[in-house]
Amino acid sequence: MLRRVVFLVLFIYTWHLNVVATMQKADILIINSDTLFLDRSPLEDLPEVCKKIKGKGLSTDCWNGFTAEWILIDSVLYLQNIYSCSTGNNINQLLENILNRKFEDGRLIADWFSDGIYGGFGRKLTYLYQVIYEKERYFIFDKGVLKTIKNYDAKDTEYSLNEDAVVDFVYKHFNWNILAKQNWFPQTVTIFLEADKRGKIKRLEYSAERISAVHKEVKRILCLIPNWGIFYSEGKKHSFYWSYSFGFSRARMESLKRKDRND
Repeated sequence: MLRRVVFLVLFIYTWHLNVVATMQKADILIINSDTLFLDRSPLEDLPEVCKKIKGKGLSTDCWNGFTAEWILIDSVLYLQNIYSCSTGNNINQLLENILNRKFEDGRLIADWFSDGIYGGFGRKLTYLYQVIYEKERYFIFDKGVLKTIKNYDAKDTEYSLNEDAVVDFVYKHFNWNILAKQNWFPQTVTIFLEADKRGKIKRLEYSAERISAVHKEVKRILCLIPNWGIFYSEGKKHSFYWSYSFGFSRARMESLKRKDRND
C-alpha cells in the first residue's frame, strides 16, 4: 500500500500541467526566426501600468490580464502588440493612453526595461507550474538595449524529450520469453523515473504493489539508457523526472517478434 501511495504522489507531481493546474500564458519574444517564451513580462517593471491593464482582462491562466509580443531588432527591445487575456483583443491603444506614448511604425521601444529576463524555446517538459525548455537564453537589458546574452542548452535529450523513443527502446530490448513463461503478467507497467542533474537515474518507482518479472525487466532496460538529459531552468541545472506506461500482451509480443524478423 505504501508503494502505491508514494507512486501516486510522484505521479501527480509530474503530471501534465493542463490536467491539474492552469499554466500562465507567457509573453513571446521574436528574435530573427526564433520565438521565445519569456519567464515574465518586461511590462511588470511598470507595476502601475500593469495594475491599470489587469482590471481589463484578468483570467485564471493570465494573472497579468494581458500577454505581449516583443521583438529584438539591432539589439533593441520593442513591444509590438499587447492583448487582453479575457477578450483576446489587441489593446495597444489602451497602453498608449496609459503611457501617454504612441507606437511608431507598429512598435514601442521598451526603454523603461533595465533588467535580466529568461526566454525559452524548442521542445519542452511541462511540470507543475513550470515549463523547462530545450533551449534557454538569459538577456540583460539596459534601458531597452541588449547588453548580454547567456545560452543554456539542454544536452543528451534523445530519450528525455521523446517519450516514443523510450517506449520503442523498452520494447526493442525486452526479453519476450519472460511473458511466455508467465501464467500471469501485468497488462500495463507504469513507472516513475527521476534522474539527477547529471542525467543519471536516481530513482525508479512502480505503481503496482505486486512486482513481477515484467516490472523488473522494464527497470533493467530503462537503466540501459546512458543519460536522461541535462536541463536548465533560469540558468541552473534541473533534474529530470517523468512517468511512463508500457502495455504488455501476448499479441503485442507476437507482433513485435514478427517485426523483428522482417527487419
